[in-house]
Amino acid sequence: MENKQDDENSVNIKESILLSELSDDPNDYDQNNYDQNNYDQNVYDQNGYDPNDYDDEQRKKKKVIIILEGACLQLIEVKRFIYELANSRKHKNILKKNKVDEENIKNFRPDILHQCLIHLLESPLNKFGYLQIYIKTHDNQLFYVSSNLKIPKTFQQFESLMVTFLRKYKIKANEKNIYLLKIIKNDLQNILPINGHKIGLSLKGKKVELNNYIKKNDY
Repeated sequence: MENKQDDENSVNIKESILLSELSDDPNDYDQNNYDQNNYDQNVYDQNGYDPNDYDDEQRKKKKVIIILEGACLQLIEVKRFIYELANSRKHKNILKKNKVDEENIKNFRPDILHQCLIHLLESPLNKFGYLQIYIKTHDNQLFYVSSNLKIPKTFQQFESLMVTFLRKYKIKANEKNIYLLKIIKNDLQNILPINGHKIGLSLKGKKVELNNYIKKNDY
């Protein structure tokens, strides 16, 4: 039953990412201590790929846009000025007190979003500059996720970043006027190409073999 519930929850793929070397205190993230320049670019070469083989013009031609829809992101004040990300397993009673519908409580799974972002941002597609990610929350907020964001491996660090982000709605790279996370206008028409192919993923959808699907639809 637990695996089934996890599968159902993953339909709503939902919640956010993290950086590096954060404190153990989930509310002690200091964005000024994050230096994107320290990111080890050699990770791009671990599979023998060299992103430098692809110029900026090539990267502008094609891009896969992924929207993680329905992310249930909410702050829970567990102590005075101490916040955590709402979690269906840890904060079930608090969510009930906040009048969250019983059926929707199970969707508060920031750990699922964390894993999704790890896989997406560490993928060759992203490392070569062909991927753009957005997060759309359950309350219709839209977040931009920079392809340059380094992903932490632990959920505790991920939670620390997201708590900071949800209180300020922006995270910048150190020494650069570059946003790694920010809230933007919720207008999908502005971010989705008019004539672009659009694919929706759902457990209720028809299962297909990816390579055959791509060839059949001439992507």
